[in-house]
Amino acid sequence: MSRDEELLRKHVEEVVSDPLPEWPGGWPDDIELALIDAVFSTRAKYGCGGGDDRRATGVYAVVLRWKDAGSRDDLTALADIDPVELLSILDNRSKIAGRTKAEVVVDAAQRLSAVGLRKSGDFTGSDEQRAAYVGTKGCGPITWAYFGMLLGVEDAKPDTWLVRFTTDALGRQVEPETVRALVKQTAKSMGVSTSRLDHAIWQYQRGRHRVS
Repeated sequence: MSRDEELLRKHVEEVVSDPLPEWPGGWPDDIELALIDAVFSTRAKYGCGGGDDRRATGVYAVVLRWKDAGSRDDLTALADIDPVELLSILDNRSKIAGRTKAEVVVDAAQRLSAVGLRKSGDFTGSDEQRAAYVGTKGCGPITWAYFGMLLGVEDAKPDTWLVRFTTDALGRQVEPETVRALVKQTAKSMGVSTSRLDHAIWQYQRGRHRVS
C-alpha cells in the first residue's frame, strides 16, 4: 500500500461513519435515467426523496419526472425528443456550457445512440462510447465516470467533494484522475466496493457543506 493510500484510508476511518453507508445503486436497468442523472448532477444539489417520491427535490426530482413520463431504457427516446419539450417535462431550466441541461441530454443521447449505445445492456465503457459522451458540449470525464457508476460499473466520480476530501487527507492538492485511482485502490484495501466508498465520502462532504 502506498503512503497516499494509507493517508486516505486513515482519513476515511477517522471521519466517515462506520459501517460505510451503502451506495444507492443508481439506475443500472435504465440508461435514460442514468444519463439525465449524470448531466443534471453537474454543479447542482442532488436532493432526495425524503422517503416519499412526491416530495423529491433537486436532481433526484428531475430524474423522477422523466421516470414518471414513461422512461423505458432506450436512449433513442431522448435522442428524438425536442429539447424544449424535454425541458418542460423535467421542469428544470439550469444550464451548463451556455445551454440548458435538457439540450445537453438530447445532444448526448443522439451522440451515444449513433455509436450503438442505446440500452443499459449496451454500455461497455469503450473508448468510442466515452468519446461520444465527453465530446458533447457540457459533458466531461467526471460525469462520464458517474454515468458508468449509475449503470452499475464500480468506479469513483472525482468531483469537487472527492477532490477536497482527498486533498485534506494527503495535505496537498490532488488532480481528479489521481483521486479516482486512489479511491479505487483504497476501496480495494478496505474490502468495500469503489462505488460504496465514493458515496460514503460524498455523503460525508455533503454533510459538512450543510453545516458550514
